[in-house]
Amino acid sequence: MDESTRKKILLVEDEAIIAMAEKQRLTQYGYAVEHVSSGEAAVAHALHAESPPSLILMDIDLGKGIDGTEAAQRILAEIEIPVVFLSSHTEPEVVEKTEKITSYGYVVKNTGATVLDASIKMAFKLFDARRQEQKYKANLLHSRDLMKYVIEHTRGAVAVHDRNLNYIYVSKQYLDQYNVKDRDIIGKHHYEVFPDLPQKFRDAHQRALSGEVSRGEDDPYEREDGSIVWTRWECRPWYEVDDSIGGFIVYTEVLSTEPAKRIKTPNTVNYLRSILRTTREGFYVVDMDGRILDVNEASCEMLGYTREELLRLCIADIAVDEDPALTAERLERIKSTGHATFEARDRRKDGSTFDVEVSASFLGGEDDIVVAFFRDISARKEAEQQLKEKELLLQKILDNSVDLISIADLDGTIRMVSKSHELLGHEPDSMVGRNATDFVHPDDIERIAAVIDQILQFRQQATGEYRYRRRDGEYLWFETIGTVLSDEHGTPEQILFNTRHITESKIANEEMTRQHEELRALNLNLEVFLDYTSDFVYSKDINSRFIFCSQTIADLTGHVHWKDMIGKHDSEVFPPDTAAIYSEEEEPIFENGTPLLRKVNPYYRQDGSPGYIHTNKWPILDEGNNVVGICGISRDITESKIAEDETQRQLTENVTLLKEIHHRIKNNMAQVEGLLVLQVEDTDNAEVQFALREAISRVQSIRVLYEKLLIGTGYRDVSVKDYVESLVDALVAVFPDRMDVHIEKRVADFLLGSKQLIPVGIIINELLTNVFKYSFTGRDEGCVLITLDKTQSHATLVIQDNGIGQDDAFTAGKSTGFGLTIVQMLVQQLNGSYSVETDNGRRTILEFEL
Repeated sequence: MDESTRKKILLVEDEAIIAMAEKQRLTQYGYAVEHVSSGEAAVAHALHAESPPSLILMDIDLGKGIDGTEAAQRILAEIEIPVVFLSSHTEPEVVEKTEKITSYGYVVKNTGATVLDASIKMAFKLFDARRQEQKYKANLLHSRDLMKYVIEHTRGAVAVHDRNLNYIYVSKQYLDQYNVKDRDIIGKHHYEVFPDLPQKFRDAHQRALSGEVSRGEDDPYEREDGSIVWTRWECRPWYEVDDSIGGFIVYTEVLSTEPAKRIKTPNTVNYLRSILRTTREGFYVVDMDGRILDVNEASCEMLGYTREELLRLCIADIAVDEDPALTAERLERIKSTGHATFEARDRRKDGSTFDVEVSASFLGGEDDIVVAFFRDISARKEAEQQLKEKELLLQKILDNSVDLISIADLDGTIRMVSKSHELLGHEPDSMVGRNATDFVHPDDIERIAAVIDQILQFRQQATGEYRYRRRDGEYLWFETIGTVLSDEHGTPEQILFNTRHITESKIANEEMTRQHEELRALNLNLEVFLDYTSDFVYSKDINSRFIFCSQTIADLTGHVHWKDMIGKHDSEVFPPDTAAIYSEEEEPIFENGTPLLRKVNPYYRQDGSPGYIHTNKWPILDEGNNVVGICGISRDITESKIAEDETQRQLTENVTLLKEIHHRIKNNMAQVEGLLVLQVEDTDNAEVQFALREAISRVQSIRVLYEKLLIGTGYRDVSVKDYVESLVDALVAVFPDRMDVHIEKRVADFLLGSKQLIPVGIIINELLTNVFKYSFTGRDEGCVLITLDKTQSHATLVIQDNGIGQDDAFTAGKSTGFGLTIVQMLVQQLNGSYSVETDNGRRTILEFEL
């Protein structure tokens, strides 16, 4: 490849060995790679190099100095360039931080050269797409300015108003004809500019806002100076993207300052020609062969041709993707029906295209001619596209809603569900077509049917609480609001269900009820309890005034006895800020009976020292379940809170330290792996290369485990499926000459501790390496099946190939090879057993207890 045509990549990596290996791999994929080892050097090279890079491959940890994220921010503040982060960090917070800087990609180290190359190519595509998007936006702004320019400089008197009758666009001809050329009228109300406008024009405006088109011919209009002009005008609505009326457009022409009797009794031909000259729509006459016989000036302006040029063309010359046969077919249809309206796409002289709506009529005559009007509907097409985009946006909103949203037929058959229904464990598509009662608890079906009847009968919303069955059989509580959806005539068609998960609040209410009943059953001596309890216990009426409270509250507020608190409001016994906090907490309890559970608030104890209290508050209900007051219990948890905060702080430090240890171990293994990769590339001896690749694969089996430990939320247990599949993929990448061996993985998804998973990974590595080394000798291809399954506390690993098999010593487990010696030792370490069968290949079985 010519050096000048190669994509230039700036590799920012502080580990020299890893950098050498990465540079060598990228060079093999055809990139020109330059390497720097610090963030400062990356900034200097990207901003000041004579030959700047096309892409930056940025590590995050760069030792002393600025890290990769800060270096990327400095570079992107000056120039626009794709930056791909290449790091061994997999923590979500690190990835999220890089996404806020650039969106061109994040690649985990040692995921393989193929993945890295694909990520780089995707970054180049994203960069090119972003450039195209910027160009498109610039063209869009230019089109808007061009539209304003066209309206301003059109030879007709044109004014565009919004729904509030304010001016949006106006032509210079309009300003001249109506003597407002020296006034800035954009944004002003039409009647402010023309306060004496006759009522007939005001009525036309209102009709336009209702969707009607009004016209006037030879219509007198008295100017402010007292002179009378005779006008021809048209007032028509214009439409928003959602097909609502956005305002109206007024087209006018001053005919003369006298009654202009020549307009009333004109020659018919001249009158029609005048119409064709003044209309804003294109007009043409064609014969049955599609040849253009006549056009108006609007057609010439819209298509960019002169009249003489258009009269030498046929319809097929200006219609996009239309041939003479299609033109003839369409003309015959117009002739047979007398009239036709259709949409097409025309090409201007400059090659640009636009959508048109054509209304054609057959006039007959000696030559069988067809006349047609056409108008530009590009704006309407664009509006339709924007409407589709809004529909897609609505679907995204539904799919990302926290609530479960669904639409069902009147009989309860589900037609659409949001992705939030995955909370029930069902795929949304699997629910469509089934009845909603299929997922409702049997005891609740009758109630939900009654609610649906109520919705349909009274045409109003209805709310109920029901239990819905998850895919695993568990039932969850939901609150559902049903709303009828009717057609334009008010006939019910479907029902919209908005459902919210309330299992936790339901359990909380049940717990509250249980506690309330237990409190009644205990029938405690309230006064003795309030005098001697160390907790803060109280009850308030509907006006938030104390009914009773414990002596601890009286002591805290400076009262001699708790009975002195009776009838007082929080604002009378607590500081204003404290009273405001309590009022805000209790507002939802009084309004809808929502309990306050396990709330922790700061407060000042009797000795003035700061402390913390743990609070539960719940409503007091009358027999009709109406809230008539609240009860509350608070407990001083200062000592336990301080101890909890200290424990959490130490735990956070330990987690951070453990992450760093895992990261360093993984990074060191990556360096060892990089050294071995470089050594493979440096020798031509096939045996040495294979031995080194065996060593690389053994390092990988442990390095991949540390990657999974870093990705997971725990630091002991790892997903077996994720680990084994990643390990096998990494192993295949080490032996590229074995890419013709098809490997199928059937690995159960369960967790296993790293103490057992490390020997399992090494065993898989050794056995699979032996398959590559011996099983397919003399053959071009082969298949390997890896199965790892779990039954209760027992696991079984099977590696089976369709190769040539092994010798008797291997089959009997007596081989003295280094790799199989390792396997035998690790099987003993796992307290397991393994056996080998040879029938149409080799089948190795490892069994061990979890």
